[in-house]
Amino acid sequence: MNRLNHWIRSYFGFSKSEANGMIVLIPLAFSLLISPYIYQAWVFKPIENQLDIDKLDSLVAVMKKNIYIDSAQRREEFYKAHQFAKFNTKRFEKIERESPVIYSHRKFKRKLEMFDINVADTITLKEIPGIGPTISKRIIKYRESLGGFVSKNQFKDIFGLQDSVLLALDTLAVIEDDFIPKQIEVNTLNEHELSKHPYIGRSLARSIIAYEFQHGKMQGPSDLENIKLIDSLRMIKILPYLKFNP
Repeated sequence: MNRLNHWIRSYFGFSKSEANGMIVLIPLAFSLLISPYIYQAWVFKPIENQLDIDKLDSLVAVMKKNIYIDSAQRREEFYKAHQFAKFNTKRFEKIERESPVIYSHRKFKRKLEMFDINVADTITLKEIPGIGPTISKRIIKYRESLGGFVSKNQFKDIFGLQDSVLLALDTLAVIEDDFIPKQIEVNTLNEHELSKHPYIGRSLARSIIAYEFQHGKMQGPSDLENIKLIDSLRMIKILPYLKFNP
C-alpha cells in the first residue's frame, strides 16, 4: 500500500492524502463499471436450447390468446366474419372455436333480426355493433329531415358511419316496397323551408325560387331540368321527395 501511495505521489505529483484518495477511488470506479455485467449474468439465465425457446413462444401465444380486447376494431372483425359465415353453419362454428376472444362477449350471442329502417327507433339501431347513442340519433335525425329512406344507398350520405355499420344496415335494414316518403310541395314553400331538405340545400333552393319568380309555378320534373344545379343523378335522388301542386 505504501509503495502504491509513493508511486502515485511521484508519478502524478499528488500529496499523500490525495494519493490515499486515489487508492480508494480506483477500485470503486472499476466495480461500478463491471456491476451491470455481473447483475445480468447473475439474474438472467440464458436460454440453453431450442426446446426452451419453443416453450417460451408457446407461453406468449397462450397469453395473447387469452387477453380480451373489447374494441371497435375487434367488433368489426367479428361482424365481417359473421356475415361471411352465416350461411354456412360448419364454417361459423370453426370461426367461433378459433376466435374465442371475439365471440366471448354477450353482445354477439344475440341473433340480430331484420327491421324496417323507416320506423326503427334508437333501441333497435343500437342492437347493431358499432352503433351507439350518438350514431343512432344521427340516423333517425337524417331520416326525418330526408322524409324517409327510399334506397339503401342513402345510408352512405349519413356522416360518420363506418364500413361495418353500412354493411350491417345493408344486410338487416328493410325498406318496404309500398313505402312513400314524406314529400315537400315545391310551389308553396319559401327558400328557407326548401333549403332544410338534405338534397336541396341553400343554393338549389335559391335557384328554384328564382325560376318560379321568372317562369311561374313548376308543373313537373321537366321544369327542374331547366335548373343548371340539378344534374341527372341529383334528379333521381330528389324526385321522390317533391310534389308539384300548381
